[in-house]
Amino acid sequence: MKHTLFLLPGAALSLLPLHAVETAPPPAPIGQATQIHDTETTLKNRVEVYAEIKTLLSFVTDQAKADKYAPRIAPLVKQSIILDRQWGAMEAALSGDERRRLHNLYENEMNTARNNARSEAFRIERDGFYGSVPLRKALVGFSPEE
Repeated sequence: MKHTLFLLPGAALSLLPLHAVETAPPPAPIGQATQIHDTETTLKNRVEVYAEIKTLLSFVTDQAKADKYAPRIAPLVKQSIILDRQWGAMEAALSGDERRRLHNLYENEMNTARNNARSEAFRIERDGFYGSVPLRKALVGFSPEE
């Protein structure tokens, strides 16, 4: 008499030595990889947006340039505010280890980009926005605090 062995899905695991099953890392929760990717993308985007704001603000040296660059700066400032809020919500949902890892990766770069952009904004504010109402409006909400 011939015997056939049929294995149901997952039954093969029961044939493995017990220590192999115990030492295998637990699977990542569904969606965690996507969440980490989205969080890192948000952090990278924050750095890029602040760097772009700084670059554009550095070109502003008179009213004509202030008026010229204001339409490009305004949406970036709005985007920076949105990304800051997204990061705040995402950060609250991260584990302590993941939060520390991301801070270690991006904190210096983020602080440098944000501080450089805000320094340019303060320079322009100090100079009365060069009399540019559009630039003054574009920088609404671009505060020194995170």
